Amino acid sequence: MFFTILCDLMNTSFEPSHLEALIREDYGLLEDEIRAFFTEDYRAQIEESYEGALAMAASRGAAVRDDLETWFGLSDMYRLEIAAGEGVHVAWDRRVLSPEGTYEGTYYTGIPVTFTAVVAPGWRFDHWEVDGEVYIPEEETYAGDIDGAATLTIDGGADTLDVDGGDDSLAIDGGDDLLDVDGGIATLAIDGETAAGGTCTVRAVAVREEGGCLIISEVSADGDDDWITLCNAGTTDVDLGQYCLSDDSENPQKFRLPAVSLAPGETCRINGKKNDSAGALCACTFSLSDGETLTLTPDEGIGAPGDSLRIPRMAAGCSYGRRDKGNLWCWFDRRQEP
Repeated sequence: MFFTILCDLMNTSFEPSHLEALIREDYGLLEDEIRAFFTEDYRAQIEESYEGALAMAASRGAAVRDDLETWFGLSDMYRLEIAAGEGVHVAWDRRVLSPEGTYEGTYYTGIPVTFTAVVAPGWRFDHWEVDGEVYIPEEETYAGDIDGAATLTIDGGADTLDVDGGDDSLAIDGGDDLLDVDGGIATLAIDGETAAGGTCTVRAVAVREEGGCLIISEVSADGDDDWITLCNAGTTDVDLGQYCLSDDSENPQKFRLPAVSLAPGETCRINGKKNDSAGALCACTFSLSDGETLTLTPDEGIGAPGDSLRIPRMAAGCSYGRRDKGNLWCWFDRRQEP
């Protein structure tokens, strides 16, 4: 994993043109002050340091690759191209690719890479494509919110399918966000044995599931300003009156939603008990608190899945919601919003 993460960084944050752009941007912010307040000799020293930083940014990648070859014998590299289809995130190591996103970079041959497809509500994982070949997990290992993760390992062209039971959540700790995965996942491992100078393509494909799909999409537990956002992630209208919200596991029908139709892709906000701010569909009969579990329960017989979320501790002005309406959760800063 270390070598893959290092390659991720060299392809993104440590990529020479990116580093050079950051250095030039920071220098540009100070350039006028340098000319106005420093002597000519000191300006010359600053300029020399600036040019040295640019030179280091341009050469550092080659220096790292030379060190890896000296210490670990790594030299051959191939190009990896990754694509996430509609309705599915692709995660690997500390990176997450949003639906319909693409990524490409260079990686060392012989170093395995494991990808995890995280499917959005209202979608079902269908298959992986590796170098144009289709790999399909067994159907029974994936149906809605599965109990086990469908794991597909591709090793030298021969594929085997295992079910890694119990792993229905994934925490990705990267950047400033903690992203939690809620729902079914499908994992693909490639051995990295692409020929030096060659290209390996990986694509995750999901398909739309027909019908309504009401989900909890975002929450804020900010004292008396708490609220819940619901979203219809399905393909048909949803009658909110057939669902109940609750913060009490022993009373899942604590608050019945009003009989309002929510169209596909449409959202609505439900205020907490003490929140009288405008713009919400209604206020529920309870307030949100960190540590409790919020549940969305459908009436029996309508054939719809429910949803639930454990409310995390959150700072004032922040909310916790789905990234790109998928099953990855992250923090949002709402303090700058009107």
